[in-house]
Amino acid sequence: MPKSVAQRVQKGSLVEGSWLLRRFLADKNQSDVARKLGLNRQYLYQLAHDLARPGLALGCALERLTEGAVPVQSWDQPVQAGRLAP
Repeated sequence: MPKSVAQRVQKGSLVEGSWLLRRFLADKNQSDVARKLGLNRQYLYQLAHDLARPGLALGCALERLTEGAVPVQSWDQPVQAGRLAP
């Protein structure tokens, strides 16, 4: 992806958006989701595992596709303590 589309992020900085996207993708075909967003599956994986962050346009597209399950503002919020517990 071009640098203008995504930011590379440092490890250990998990954001809410990645966590919510991972939960959304749990019962979905990731290739289909990536295709609907115009992405490749590898980039979708990077977003879901907090290895990249979407730009504003992609963040909005994710929010629409997930019907609000992954709000665009969630990509700027750290995961709240206790959210990752099973």
